[in-house]
Amino acid sequence: MALASVATILIEEDRNRARLYEAGNISNPAWTMLLGLFVSGERGETTMVSTACIASGASLATAHRHLRRLESLGLVSVARDKNDRRRAYVSLTPGANGAIKGHLMHLQARLTTLTA
Repeated sequence: MALASVATILIEEDRNRARLYEAGNISNPAWTMLLGLFVSGERGETTMVSTACIASGASLATAHRHLRRLESLGLVSVARDKNDRRRAYVSLTPGANGAIKGHLMHLQARLTTLTA
């Protein structure tokens, strides 16, 4: 199973869990953003800031707050579009990409032992 597939499953399961427990806010927009950026990176895609915020499942204000925090922690980098300064793109930093990849590989190994 490709690591991008593991990340996609985690995103889907987070959404399923949120639907199951509608009464409480148990989502994690920052983690969802990080996983989405990992998937985009693995696919060779670029991600606009607005797309990452919407995909987080949080309100735009909350998503932007999480994104600024992730940037201050050195987990993501934000770059303005050179041709259109209104657009900005977000990506994982190399360190964050490596950490998430390691986490997903560990999770993949654990899931493989359950299905073997």
